[in-house]
Amino acid sequence: MKLAVTIIALAASCASASVQSNYFVGNSLTYNEVYNFVGDKIDMFAQFRGNSHQVGYHWIGGQSLSSIVSSWEMNHYASSYSPSDYQTRTPQGGLNNLVLQASLGSANSEAAAMVHIANLLPGSDPTKLYLYATWPSRPMDYLPTWEAPYPDPSVAPDWAPSAAYFSRMLSSLRAAEPNRKVFMIPAGEVLAEIQRRINVGTFTGLNSADDLYGDDLHMSFEGMYTIGMTMYATLFKDDPRGIGIPAMFQSYVSPALAAQIENVVHDVVWANPAVSLTVPGDCNIDSVVNFEDLFTVAQHYGTTSGATWAQGDFNLDAKVNFTDLFELAQYYRLNPLTDLSQVDSQFAADWATAQSLVPEPTIAGSLLMWIAPLSRRRRI
Repeated sequence: MKLAVTIIALAASCASASVQSNYFVGNSLTYNEVYNFVGDKIDMFAQFRGNSHQVGYHWIGGQSLSSIVSSWEMNHYASSYSPSDYQTRTPQGGLNNLVLQASLGSANSEAAAMVHIANLLPGSDPTKLYLYATWPSRPMDYLPTWEAPYPDPSVAPDWAPSAAYFSRMLSSLRAAEPNRKVFMIPAGEVLAEIQRRINVGTFTGLNSADDLYGDDLHMSFEGMYTIGMTMYATLFKDDPRGIGIPAMFQSYVSPALAAQIENVVHDVVWANPAVSLTVPGDCNIDSVVNFEDLFTVAQHYGTTSGATWAQGDFNLDAKVNFTDLFELAQYYRLNPLTDLSQVDSQFAADWATAQSLVPEPTIAGSLLMWIAPLSRRRRI
């Protein structure tokens, strides 16, 4: 009965409308792709699912994030908030997400700027941080540029950022802000995946990812549709497949093209939730690692092939084992529950070991005795 009530509660939570207040800081790749030309693109997708989005932004065209930080008075700002000024809005906190677009600077300087902005938020504020990972300029050969190594974090990639460049900054921001949830909007990777599928003939209707550009850097209407959907799927943690085409894009995006873009965005955003959506341990991607997630891992513990994130495979090796249990332990947040008398002995021992390896107060908790029958029955 208790499990049934929990499942019903979770289903109700998933079905309820979500209202988000998000703030973006960056250059024209923030302003154009979030708001310019047709309005708030994220909200257009949100409305299809009964959700809504308030957007604020603070930007200056053609500038790095580090330059924006050093010259606030030069920046253009506008918002659906009141007040709209970044300097009075963001330090107060209260946002769902603060999205930072790093570009035009070295990974070191851009990461430092992101840390500076993050530190304007109150220490206890729950606002999540997102690195908006954009794309190379169009004269570049997309995939070789995107997949190139980035060995020196002190060197600026100019308009040729790569996956490695953004990965470096994501790691730096997470290390500098260990008490905040830090994720990525993988826009550049979505374009890369479209190009890969075009190359092998599984994506039709475009000759190359270049067709999504309106000029050498900014997106066309098809591209804005793609990036807007990527932002929506990431920030709202929503599967975009079947979401629909906003009226403003219906003259540019056919249903066939929309379906292919939806599939790419889903596959990229949900391929590794720890990068784009949540932390390891969060099986149901509700932003909390708790008993529901621990229960799921117990059900699938010992799986040796074919496991998914939703079943507890947090390192994406298709297994659910001690490595995944330890990942969960680092983010577990429930109060202690100590009765292990009837829990599967190997699982209980592994869980105790995982807890012992995580310093307090990061973790507290154990399993309720009623996990045992299901964890043994579901093991494969």
